[in-house]
Amino acid sequence: MILSFSNCNDFIYDDLSDCPQGVNFQFYRQTPCEQSPYYPSDIKQVRVFAFAQNGILVEEFSAGNIVLSSDYLLETPFYKIGTFTFVAWGGDDLSGYNFSAFEQGRTTKQEMIVSLKRAASQATNKPKQLYVGESGPLTIEDRTNLGSIFDLVSFNMQELTNRLNFKIQGLSVNDEYKITLTDNNSKYDFNGDFVADNRFEYITDVRKEGDVLRADYITMKLAEGRDTWFTITNTTTGKVVYDVNLVDDLLLYKGQFGEPPYNLACDHDFNIIIVFAPDEDNPETYVLWQVIVNDWNVVKREVIFP
Repeated sequence: MILSFSNCNDFIYDDLSDCPQGVNFQFYRQTPCEQSPYYPSDIKQVRVFAFAQNGILVEEFSAGNIVLSSDYLLETPFYKIGTFTFVAWGGDDLSGYNFSAFEQGRTTKQEMIVSLKRAASQATNKPKQLYVGESGPLTIEDRTNLGSIFDLVSFNMQELTNRLNFKIQGLSVNDEYKITLTDNNSKYDFNGDFVADNRFEYITDVRKEGDVLRADYITMKLAEGRDTWFTITNTTTGKVVYDVNLVDDLLLYKGQFGEPPYNLACDHDFNIIIVFAPDEDNPETYVLWQVIVNDWNVVKREVIFP
């Protein structure tokens, strides 16, 4: 799509060489489950990277304190002859992510890595929302004598973060517990795919309210077939109460009630209730009685854990 501005055209000026040229960028979200574009309020900052046809980074644009809408455009003076693609990153606060390796004229799109800032083995700060979008190719030709023309590039921004709220019921009120969530998902390439990473632990506060434990996490991208592990340990006895692959065997478990009504491409907020019951014959053993995710019964069965 091309936008032309009428205040600089051949009806007014004979010499059009000084007319402004550029590319405007638009941002929205439309998941596979959405029928129309949506404009996330948590995208308040954006960084847009322009790559030449050979994949080399040629320019970057950024904006802050933005409010997305169907009318919002990031207006830029980008005007170079050639074919280009663009990658946009957005979120609430991008300072929690590492973009420092990008260098104009040298970095290639395939070398682009965006990573969560964290310690070697822990993410002590909860990640801020992160989105990524990639454009198709845009060819810009010499239009010196065509007046003022701005191309429009739109990004479908896909979220790479998730919010998990755990409520765990039925464990002993007399014991203390530790909850751990580990993954190796802090690094991404230009289209939001995983990059090789080291395993680390997401750190959060665990709140004890009688026989209820609560823990709220913000994680990076989740996917099936990976090692995202959720563990509950009784620190009083030193025994592991529950150890599960968070995605394959909990969020997306299909064994009892079939396909859940949510999926990771569309949904990023999960309220998870895990209910245990004590084994009457062994006070140190618990029965996993029920798992509910977003009001969906994932598991309702007896599974004994030592």
